[in-house]
Amino acid sequence: MTSADHRVNYSVLDLYVVGSRMTDDFDEEAAVDYFLELHPEADRDAVRAELDRELAKL
Repeated sequence: MTSADHRVNYSVLDLYVVGSRMTDDFDEEAAVDYFLELHPEADRDAVRAELDRELAKL
């Protein structure tokens, strides 16, 4: 990925929504994994908690 990759600006929820629309087997853990690929400095537990909070709002 390049620094110009627009997906670095996506939240973990955005990645989940887009990924689940594009792939039948894209789940919450896949979104967390993908977010961590884009942001290797992020904490897995914090990212998962953020996704859980955002999904609870839907």
